Amino acid sequence: MRQLHLVLVFMLLLIAGIPAAYGQKRTVSGKILEANGKPLPFVSVLVKGTNVGTTTNADGVFSIDVPDNSKTLVFSITGFKTQ
Repeated sequence: MRQLHLVLVFMLLLIAGIPAAYGQKRTVSGKILEANGKPLPFVSVLVKGTNVGTTTNADGVFSIDVPDNSKTLVFSITGFKTQ
């Protein structure tokens, strides 16, 4: 009976951890610069196909949590071509 109890507890812990394994994120950070090396402030940074986004600060620096299944970031700012 004790072994059955231990197996059931182990299975419950294993099942409880499954959603956490699928909800993984990674943090991507960087700095957006013009061709001449000047930072670009207030650039929109979006994860393609989601509503996850952020903007760069006054020094062109950003950090964003990207879902594991996403591979593309979209950068846009008024007056420049979206990339």
